[in-house]
Amino acid sequence: MDLAARAGYDPKAFGGPIGVFAGATTNSYYLNNLQSRRDVTDQLGLLSTQMANQNQYMATRVAYKFDLKGPALNVQTACSTSLVAVCTAVQSL
Repeated sequence: MDLAARAGYDPKAFGGPIGVFAGATTNSYYLNNLQSRRDVTDQLGLLSTQMANQNQYMATRVAYKFDLKGPALNVQTACSTSLVAVCTAVQSL
Protein backbone atom coordinates (compact mmCIF):
# COMPACT_ATOMS: atom_id res chain seq x y z
CA MET A 1 0.00 0.00 0.00
CA ASP A 2 1.48 3.35 -0.98
CA LEU A 3 1.88 6.38 1.26
CA ALA A 4 -1.06 8.33 -0.21
CA ALA A 5 -3.46 5.42 0.23
CA ARG A 6 -2.38 5.01 3.84
CA ALA A 7 -3.08 8.72 4.37
CA GLY A 8 -6.67 8.20 3.20
CA TYR A 9 -6.68 10.03 -0.14
CA ASP A 10 -5.68 9.58 -3.75
CA PRO A 11 -4.08 12.72 -5.27
CA LYS A 12 -4.49 11.25 -8.76
CA ALA A 13 -8.27 11.11 -8.32
CA PHE A 14 -8.46 14.85 -7.55
CA GLY A 15 -8.45 17.00 -10.66
CA GLY A 16 -6.79 20.10 -9.26
CA PRO A 17 -3.58 20.98 -7.51
CA ILE A 18 -3.17 20.15 -3.81
CA GLY A 19 -0.89 22.43 -1.80
CA VAL A 20 0.94 22.24 1.50
CA PHE A 21 1.32 25.26 3.78
CA ALA A 22 3.32 24.37 6.86
CA GLY A 23 5.25 25.83 9.73
CA ALA A 24 7.00 24.40 12.77
CA THR A 25 9.24 25.45 15.58
CA THR A 26 12.88 24.45 15.84
CA ASN A 27 13.33 20.71 15.91
CA SER A 28 15.62 19.60 18.74
CA TYR A 29 15.31 15.86 18.04
CA TYR A 30 18.44 15.81 15.89
CA LEU A 31 20.51 17.74 18.44
CA ASN A 32 19.30 15.73 21.44
CA ASN A 33 19.12 12.22 19.94
CA LEU A 34 21.02 11.84 16.67
CA GLN A 35 23.97 14.21 16.56
CA SER A 36 25.97 12.20 19.08
CA ARG A 37 24.96 8.84 17.51
CA ARG A 38 27.81 8.24 15.09
CA ASP A 39 26.35 4.81 14.19
CA VAL A 40 23.18 6.45 12.86
CA THR A 41 24.89 9.25 10.96
CA ASP A 42 27.43 6.82 9.45
CA GLN A 43 24.66 4.50 8.29
CA LEU A 44 22.35 7.15 6.84
CA GLY A 45 24.89 9.84 6.01
CA LEU A 46 25.41 13.04 7.97
CA LEU A 47 23.81 15.34 5.37
CA SER A 48 20.75 13.10 4.93
CA THR A 49 20.30 12.83 8.68
CA GLN A 50 20.53 16.58 9.15
CA MET A 51 18.21 17.45 6.25
CA ALA A 52 15.58 14.91 7.29
CA ASN A 53 15.34 16.64 10.66
CA GLN A 54 15.16 20.26 9.49
CA ASN A 55 11.81 22.02 9.73
CA GLN A 56 12.64 24.27 6.74
CA TYR A 57 11.98 21.38 4.35
CA MET A 58 8.72 20.18 5.87
CA ALA A 59 6.27 21.46 3.23
CA THR A 60 8.37 20.39 0.26
CA ARG A 61 9.12 16.95 1.75
CA VAL A 62 5.41 16.32 2.39
CA ALA A 63 4.48 17.50 -1.11
CA TYR A 64 7.16 15.30 -2.65
CA LYS A 65 6.27 12.20 -0.60
CA PHE A 66 2.58 12.51 -1.47
CA ASP A 67 3.26 13.51 -5.10
CA LEU A 68 1.29 16.75 -4.72
CA LYS A 69 1.34 19.26 -7.58
CA GLY A 70 0.22 22.43 -5.82
CA PRO A 71 2.26 25.02 -3.93
CA ALA A 72 4.54 23.87 -1.11
CA LEU A 73 5.25 26.79 1.19
CA ASN A 74 7.08 26.75 4.49
CA VAL A 75 6.13 29.58 6.86
CA GLN A 76 8.35 30.88 9.67
CA THR A 77 7.01 33.95 11.48
CA ALA A 78 7.84 33.23 15.13
CA CYS A 79 4.69 33.18 17.28
CA SER A 80 2.26 33.70 14.40
CA THR A 81 3.48 30.82 12.20
CA SER A 82 0.31 28.72 12.34
CA LEU A 83 -1.97 31.71 11.80
CA VAL A 84 0.08 32.98 8.85
CA ALA A 85 0.21 29.48 7.32
CA VAL A 86 -3.58 29.14 7.50
CA CYS A 87 -4.18 32.69 6.18
CA THR A 88 -1.75 32.09 3.31
CA ALA A 89 -3.45 28.80 2.44
CA VAL A 90 -6.88 30.46 2.44
CA GLN A 91 -5.60 33.30 0.22
CA SER A 92 -4.22 30.68 -2.15
CA LEU A 93 -7.66 29.15 -2.75
